[in-house]
Amino acid sequence: MAPNPKFDPKAKVFENIQISIHDLYRATVEAGDGVTLSARTFRNCRFEGPALILVLPGTRFVRTSFGVDDIRSILFRPVHAQKAVGAIPVADCLFEQCAFSVVGFTGHPNFIDTMINELGRPQALGGNA
Repeated sequence: MAPNPKFDPKAKVFENIQISIHDLYRATVEAGDGVTLSARTFRNCRFEGPALILVLPGTRFVRTSFGVDDIRSILFRPVHAQKAVGAIPVADCLFEQCAFSVVGFTGHPNFIDTMINELGRPQALGGNA
């Protein structure tokens, strides 16, 4: 299956797109832009899974919807200290006013703890609880 032709996988800014995070990752790798989605800005984008994102340093989420009422349901603590095989690595990226659907997240224990502390209580979908 060919990647979605509506985007440039080497672009540094993506706005107003709806895409499978896996398709973006595959297109990025096939375009020779490395095995980590890095130094990118995503604004008002919708990302579809199923997928697991490995959140690396420098990645930020601003006014983002994770598509669940309890953030703990999409967080996965890594078992190995250095590897997360099968996860899509994302570093130094900004996700602003984006939405994720059927996407899980893993990363350093500090990332997991911060997400739980800031968003861990059940919230109304799409609301500011």
